[in-house]
Amino acid sequence: PAVRGPRAQMDRDLYKAAMQNTLKEYPNLHLVEASVQDLLLDESKKLVLDATSSSSNAQIRGVVVERSDGSTEEILSQAVVITTGTFLRGVLMLGHERYSGGRHLRDSEQVEPPSVGLAHTLARYEFELGRLKTGTPARIDGTTINWDILTPQPSEIPATPFSHLLQFNDEQPTMVGQGQIITCHQTSTNEETHKLVMKYEHTLPIYDGMDGSGNGPRYCPSIYKKVQRFPDRNGHNCFLEPEGLT
Repeated sequence: PAVRGPRAQMDRDLYKAAMQNTLKEYPNLHLVEASVQDLLLDESKKLVLDATSSSSNAQIRGVVVERSDGSTEEILSQAVVITTGTFLRGVLMLGHERYSGGRHLRDSEQVEPPSVGLAHTLARYEFELGRLKTGTPARIDGTTINWDILTPQPSEIPATPFSHLLQFNDEQPTMVGQGQIITCHQTSTNEETHKLVMKYEHTLPIYDGMDGSGNGPRYCPSIYKKVQRFPDRNGHNCFLEPEGLT
């Protein structure tokens, strides 16, 4: 069955700047830019850390963070909310090359470091850890694409905003209201594409074994998986989405 996945257009640089500014100006919110490496636990309190765990019970009292200069600091707190993202013991795979990292920096060979210490802490207290593989698609230089032969995919107007506040007030996102929207485009693979995909199958990352196994996305498989699973199809849709206004 088909799955409808709404997508929002945003300029990565403008969105990052806007959200950082929003957080900095939010009342009674203090920001600390650092990597959480460990949890501070008081095991003498005998409070439940996790009802399903057989480990010793403990009460949270803060975190240990590491700053970009390598220094560490303890931050005390009565409660800690862990939003792990994709950096816990993060592994990057490029072909058969495999190395630790959270993600690549834009336009750079450098990577953001993974969160290893926190993963070890969670494992020590018997939280179940797993790995999800994302199969991030390649970024393409827009100047190398012949847009004229592709099928335009205009945005929906009026747009359905992700924000419930806008929906309740019957308002449109700012950029939509200002008419600053970008048209995406659609193309498709063909039999020659599929031959190339299968010809170079042996160069793809090995997810199984070497501690690289992981659950893949159910509804957004890679082009290789589409060709492999549906050999009777002579084409698959491909959508080209610009990453920003420029």
